[in-house]
Amino acid sequence: NDGNPGNNFGDNCVTTSPGIADWVFCWQITTDACGIPGFNPDLSLIINTLADGEAGSWGSIACQNDPDIFFSAQITCCPEPIIANTNVLCNGACTATASATGQGTGPWNYTWINTAGNTTIRTANGIAGADNITGLCAGTYIVRTFDVFEGCTAQDTFTVLQPAAITGTPAVVNVLCNGGNTGSITINGTAGGVGPYQYALNAGPFGGSNVFGGLTAGTYTVTIRDANLCTVTLTNIVVNQPAVITGTPVVVNVLCNGGNTGSITINPTAGGVGPYQYALSAGPFGGSNAFTGLTAGTYTVTIRDANLCTVTLTNIVVNQPAAITGTP
Repeated sequence: NDGNPGNNFGDNCVTTSPGIADWVFCWQITTDACGIPGFNPDLSLIINTLADGEAGSWGSIACQNDPDIFFSAQITCCPEPIIANTNVLCNGACTATASATGQGTGPWNYTWINTAGNTTIRTANGIAGADNITGLCAGTYIVRTFDVFEGCTAQDTFTVLQPAAITGTPAVVNVLCNGGNTGSITINGTAGGVGPYQYALNAGPFGGSNVFGGLTAGTYTVTIRDANLCTVTLTNIVVNQPAVITGTPVVVNVLCNGGNTGSITINPTAGGVGPYQYALSAGPFGGSNAFTGLTAGTYTVTIRDANLCTVTLTNIVVNQPAAITGTP
């Protein structure tokens, strides 16, 4: 009714029998989704036929002799499908699989939904048993089954996991001497994926060591591989080297034939790593770049830097004048 006793449902209706209205009521009952599987309580409803008095007074019960009508309905829930799935082996890959088996009588219509974007990724109808799916990425999915025989729907969710991305940090030791092979690369802090890890330098063979030594100057890559054969490649790892040691000899020749007033000065010196030391003709090294008191002759000077790298300047000639002669 609308709250006005004069407008109650059934008022002023035409009846086939005195005082009895011929009305047929039909209810459509909508229930919440099924809850705990296997717990299906009775749905009980009681319909009371009560009315108010025709004179507008709510005190009298016009339908006091109408019986109460009882009925009950059983909520039937299809059991959730049984789902088995694998996880992604490598971070970012879409290699997982899943199998769902409908429960009940069947056959079943299957709907697979990716909760990321609520996207339907597969449908399969009239399947008498399990339905399978491949190529799944990490994420959460829903499998919805419709039991064609029972006429009911059930669903369940599952999650595909993936390992963390493989990471590693290269530590470089540069070459000590220009043209040498004392450089090295060490991969520190390897994480992610599934250990143990293996390492390969420049697409070479994999091994268990994370250290690569004996390297010349250049640009390298190191690939890390985990126990699932997942890989990540660290690129543009640069091993540097110092510049070539250079120096220019400046010669002062002997003043008098047979004298020892000659000198050699190495100037300027560059490359390598300072400070520098100098040795004359395989003699001892010292900090001075000047050698004095030299007689005429051909010399070598070796320059050594802080990394003990050396370069030898050869064929440094100290001249002298010819002997003075005269005829009496």
